[in-house]
Amino acid sequence: IFAEIKWIASKKIQYVLNADSNFGMHRRDIKIAEKLIETKHKTGYPHKFRTTWGKNTSEQIFKIANMLHSCDLSKGITLARQTNSKEALKNVKRDNIKLDAYTDLEKKFNNLQIPVYAEMIMGLPGETYKSWVDGLGSLLDSNVNNQIFVYQAEIYPNTELNEQSYRKKHGIKTLKIELQETHCSPKEQEWLKEYQEIVIGTSTMSEKDWKKRNL
Repeated sequence: IFAEIKWIASKKIQYVLNADSNFGMHRRDIKIAEKLIETKHKTGYPHKFRTTWGKNTSEQIFKIANMLHSCDLSKGITLARQTNSKEALKNVKRDNIKLDAYTDLEKKFNNLQIPVYAEMIMGLPGETYKSWVDGLGSLLDSNVNNQIFVYQAEIYPNTELNEQSYRKKHGIKTLKIELQETHCSPKEQEWLKEYQEIVIGTSTMSEKDWKKRNL
């Protein structure tokens, strides 16, 4: 990893998106953060380091986030939510921490002047139009409102959402669209086309309501 950080600096790569889904949970992660900071001080690169933080925010995560923020490396910290619908959470086998805990976490990060953003996923099976609107409202009411990012639910190979029995059970309708990428220039290779399959309707959320909430 240290060699990769050195290579990133040598190529003057400005923006790094870390592939670790739970950064900050392991003891080694603080050493990685220290190396990133040391390398930026020496070379000026990378400019920014974005990562997906561990879901159970710990004192180590607070410490690492503060370290990265103090040298202007951080792109903020995620308070992952996905949905506030209990039915949708059950269907995708996830759990959320309570909103009052979210509020406490946000206040702690705000005191450190670290940007906070919540992430929500539209189109999860079991979500209704009302539960989606109520879920966004509860986030705003609880002061988790620094930023809220909304993503479309996507279908990937080798996941439960991709199983025909699961699709049929939840009435999942999808659409394949051209891959929408960020932080990069449009691909010029005509021979290389990538697509993403997004959920546009379920048995609890009609396609019409899905379109309405995307406006």
